[in-house]
Amino acid sequence: MTRDISAEMLGLPIGIKEAALGFTLDGGIPIGVFGRVYTSGEINFEAAAIRDIGLEFGMGAIENYLGGKAAGRFQSYTINVIAFYFGKTCDFGVLERLDPEVAEFIGETVPLIGVYVRGAVSLPIINYGCPLTIGAGVDLGIWYLSGIFGGLFGGSVWGEALCLVSIKGKVTLMGLKSGSDYKFNGKGWIAGGLGFCEPEDWNSISDVRDDDWCLTGDASFGATYSSVNSDFSLQGPDFSCCD
Repeated sequence: MTRDISAEMLGLPIGIKEAALGFTLDGGIPIGVFGRVYTSGEINFEAAAIRDIGLEFGMGAIENYLGGKAAGRFQSYTINVIAFYFGKTCDFGVLERLDPEVAEFIGETVPLIGVYVRGAVSLPIINYGCPLTIGAGVDLGIWYLSGIFGGLFGGSVWGEALCLVSIKGKVTLMGLKSGSDYKFNGKGWIAGGLGFCEPEDWNSISDVRDDDWCLTGDASFGATYSSVNSDFSLQGPDFSCCD
């Protein structure tokens, strides 16, 4: 496995965050190949950019799958994430790397057979540059994996004022059906930042806290219901400040 090769070392606009290649063996004889690569950095075009590219693949006698993810922008549209998976794998880590949020909600399931797609985009609605910008976003996903059917829907609103003050709030709802069992999850967060922030790129709490040159604070909350034992639970609210 290869990790953390910078763009400068490669002489390219993007670096390699993680890369791996392996073989499935049967009695010492290769019967399959699998691998992955995840990049860091951004490739810029005239009116667009692409970043955080990831690719997962496997082919052979046991596994055959393809998955990918990326983020970027096109003119004034911010593509927070585009991700997909289809095929069969015996490694649940494939979905965990492509979409840890959905993987955690589904729970480990192997072999993982089926299809998954997700996309999230945001755009400015009122745009006067950094003195005043207000935008909104939408997040949609659907999957059918090993007999588990589910989907998600999310919405967000963000704003920037006086080139120094930023705020964003997001709510995501997820649901799945596995056999006769149902599970639902709702969660949300709100975050504020002071400095040279990029709220349109905040797709999660970790994105907020990782925003360079931006002093941030956030609050998050959630609720989960499972038809198994009619279990209902609340999470939070949790607060963090000054990251």
